[in-house]
Amino acid sequence: MARSLRILIILSLLAGIPIYAVLRADSYLLRYQFKEGNIDKYSIDLTLVASGAASEEGIPSVPIHGGGRNVVKVAKVNPDGSALIVETLENFQFRGKPSSDAPQMSRYKVSPRGDTTQVGESRGSSSLAFGDPSALARLTTYLPEAPVKQGDSWTVTARNPIGGTGTVTATGKFFKMERVDGVDTVRIHQTYTIPLTMNMFAPGTKTVFRSTGKMKIAGAINFDPKAGRVVRTSITGAGVFSLALPGAAKPKPVKGKKQIPVQEPTYKLKVEVISTLLR
Repeated sequence: MARSLRILIILSLLAGIPIYAVLRADSYLLRYQFKEGNIDKYSIDLTLVASGAASEEGIPSVPIHGGGRNVVKVAKVNPDGSALIVETLENFQFRGKPSSDAPQMSRYKVSPRGDTTQVGESRGSSSLAFGDPSALARLTTYLPEAPVKQGDSWTVTARNPIGGTGTVTATGKFFKMERVDGVDTVRIHQTYTIPLTMNMFAPGTKTVFRSTGKMKIAGAINFDPKAGRVVRTSITGAGVFSLALPGAAKPKPVKGKKQIPVQEPTYKLKVEVISTLLR
């Protein structure tokens, strides 16, 4: 067996055929590939449904649809293969109205396997009452360490891609090969739970309050193994979040009595995001 394998390798080298193609023609080493200065543009379609909080907090219980364009630029490629990415969310609108007065810009570092770290603060802010489309658009796809074939699964533990607080453990699966817009892609099914903190505007005002919680993410990702980039992503997220309302009165401590924590209002949030590479 070992002698046959050596002969196979020698013949492949003589024929100019890559060894990995001979040994594992059905396997793929999935990696993001970055080229300095490259720009990819994606259309973003977003649907939000929030429910459970009191109506005075401005949380509607009907689906809210929005969309815009996400521009992803490779600002710098590092020696280890990672890249500094500048991402700009342009002309994002909900119900025909802009969600921000200016494009929302974020900078972050991405490794070839998708480990993401935010760099600095984001510019621009959403005027939504219950969500930040620029944050949701940054949800990453975690790639396996070794080559994979159809049916293989993997688990990755990495930094929280939004805010950098804590870690996430993602489970991925090579579901099947799928052709999307003329490109042969690896369809990946991925799930993970992410701690999420969002600063939001109260409806109709410039008052900012904080929303915190956890969101369970389930995604179907079409990854182009040849170009090393995502072609299409469909993500569903669901979670329960609390609202830290500004100016909320805190109970005064009473000597000798145990202080009961104030129960912050909560709401359920469901998010559906479809991101498609523009040709």
